[in-house]
Amino acid sequence: MTDIHSHLKALRRARELTQEAVARQMGLTRQAVSSHESGRTQPDLETLARYGEVYGVSLQEILYGGSRSERQLRRLRRAAWTVGAVLPICNALWAGLRWTASRFFPIQEGQMQAGMQKVWEQHRLLAELSEKAEGLSLVIAWLAVVVLAVLALRLERPVPLREKLSCLGILTALTMAAVLPFALADPVFGLADYTVTPLRQILWGAMAVLVLLTVDALRGRKTT
Repeated sequence: MTDIHSHLKALRRARELTQEAVARQMGLTRQAVSSHESGRTQPDLETLARYGEVYGVSLQEILYGGSRSERQLRRLRRAAWTVGAVLPICNALWAGLRWTASRFFPIQEGQMQAGMQKVWEQHRLLAELSEKAEGLSLVIAWLAVVVLAVLALRLERPVPLREKLSCLGILTALTMAAVLPFALADPVFGLADYTVTPLRQILWGAMAVLVLLTVDALRGRKTT
């Protein structure tokens, strides 16, 4: 029962409620709710039961946590963090290969000079690997968007809007940061050549967020 305060905080945040809103519904002060969530004071069983009514959960879930909805939300968050780690690595891989081909194995226009055959072969190999890695990153991004959307749709309660936008913002920052250093240092390809793929990935993420917002709005209408 030592984690009651963390369970109360997680339940409130999952429902996008402020401490003031919870306090009003329970007839308490905001300071009392804050004290319960920080663990400074321990609410009695009657107060815990009232928390359960406000959050729509059983007393057992408040005491011990581990409700189905909370497990689903944790699973979704782990998947989101995995995507946030894997996708930038994939983008950095294909961008690095493209930059290496341009920087160390440049191909000049015109007739191929003697001794340039090996340079051309290395350039072509790196370019082909870069294209394959870029295509793989797009496939991974698409699958990740689908998986995250499915996990989010299976939630009993919607993910808070702030968390949706935060995840999209982090994805935008990480995917762009993975390619920008190579784009700025490439002597041949420009910024647009490096940012098209990350922008497509970000667009897919934004579309998924819009779909989830639409579904959440429809769910809200059905419950009213």
